Amino acid sequence: MSVYSKVSIPLCAGYFVYRIWSGDDVCLYVGKAGGTKGPVPVTERLRRHAREQPWWLPGIWADVAELPGYAEVMAEERAQILALRPVHNVNFARCRAAGHEMDGNGRCVPCRNEYNAGYRQDHPHWAAEHPDNVREAQARHREKIGVDEYRRRQAQWQADYRARNSQAGKDVTA
Repeated sequence: MSVYSKVSIPLCAGYFVYRIWSGDDVCLYVGKAGGTKGPVPVTERLRRHAREQPWWLPGIWADVAELPGYAEVMAEERAQILALRPVHNVNFARCRAAGHEMDGNGRCVPCRNEYNAGYRQDHPHWAAEHPDNVREAQARHREKIGVDEYRRRQAQWQADYRARNSQAGKDVTA
């Protein structure tokens, strides 16, 4: 981790990671100044936040760390966001949809699981790897539509599956 200075904010252009704190020392935001186009003054970024962000209120303060280049800035910004979980960062700290905490790789596991729930059950390997989940889903579905209708649909699904795979040249003897 880099050394952060609250006392002096550099006025010159460079590669910086800055952390913005509330008056009661809650991390509000972690950002970077200096990118692929080259070094920039950190004061420009701080002024823009002060002008444009509704969470910028009196009593907010910032500390800054200077780094040698863009790669180091990217790594440090990510490390600080994951460590501090700032309230207003959305890239790594919390998902935009529901506010869940991210998994450390920039993914929201609860949202991803919810999104993929329907797809996983259709995948042939998913059923083999999660037999309890399949049985529970089948039981819920059976209760919802009735046993006779479930059996009729199940026979149709199996016939469709066999027809699709036999046209593709796959063995469907099971």
